[in-house]
Amino acid sequence: MRRRNWVWVLIVSLVSLVMMPFSIPVAQGQQKTIRFKFATMHPEQDTYSKTMRYFKDIIEEKTNGRIRFTMFYGDSLIPATQFFEGVSQGIVDITSGPTMFIEGRMPEVSILGVFGAIPYDLRANVEKVIRPTLIKLCEQKNVRYLYTDDIRQAYFGNNKKLLKTPADWTGLMMRAGGRWQSMIFREWGAKPAVVNPGDMYIALQRGTIDGFFLPLSMLYSLKLHELCPYLIQTELSPGVSFTSMNLKKWHDLSPEDKKIFEDASDAAAEWSRENTVKEDEAIIVQVRKEGATVYKVNDQERAEYLKACYAIWPKIRETSGPLGNQIIDILEKYRRK
Repeated sequence: MRRRNWVWVLIVSLVSLVMMPFSIPVAQGQQKTIRFKFATMHPEQDTYSKTMRYFKDIIEEKTNGRIRFTMFYGDSLIPATQFFEGVSQGIVDITSGPTMFIEGRMPEVSILGVFGAIPYDLRANVEKVIRPTLIKLCEQKNVRYLYTDDIRQAYFGNNKKLLKTPADWTGLMMRAGGRWQSMIFREWGAKPAVVNPGDMYIALQRGTIDGFFLPLSMLYSLKLHELCPYLIQTELSPGVSFTSMNLKKWHDLSPEDKKIFEDASDAAAEWSRENTVKEDEAIIVQVRKEGATVYKVNDQERAEYLKACYAIWPKIRETSGPLGNQIIDILEKYRRK
């Protein structure tokens, strides 16, 4: 009996040694590559897109390529106005876009698309405070909030003159994003026109619009300064653009991978803040070389612009619901006097 047991032990050992090379690929096969479609309305060379690549590079590196991303730029996968529905419905896994494109379906974020809602120099502090509310709001729509791209400063562009005060807007047809921006433009005396960013160059050529209200890196990447060489630097936010993920895809991640995504989100937001400032400075030098005029408004001129903006805050409260008003309450503490 003892001899028979030794024979079985020997047989099992030999079988194990023979099967070992075949068991390794099986174990490795469990670590299959996870692929995500990452779409944005921004051109590939834009600072927003560079931030997205920085975010995805961190994740790909930390997972040794187990998680990989395919990038789609310039509305090539979904229209800019449908970025939120696209990620909610799983048409795209990760995307980015401005809150002004979703304020009709999610009025709680309307305040974030209003000019000057977030002071430029306090943007990092404000984003951290409102982040928990944004996560809660997005999850109600089957979306996971990841991070906010650097909250840029708005630049006003016009094809004929510098728009130093609201009075300079009288009679102009200006590209606006969303209901509340349109309302503010009317208060400034302009006629708002809704035009997708990718169509703005042609709209300016055709005379459909006289100017715009955009971050510097975006107007530069779209070459809008070629047609609107009169630029106003405001040092106030044009709105908030954030990156989000399909909620099911988020829940499918392991706890370890979720931590990697969260760390990458924090790093991307910080990288965006640091590099946007540097790139904006370089862009200002370049657009001036190309014939554009850049004027920075003074405190009095900025205050004149803010009057109409602050005047609509009570109207926004009426449609924002409890969570939206929670965001407004936070922003009230940071509002310029």
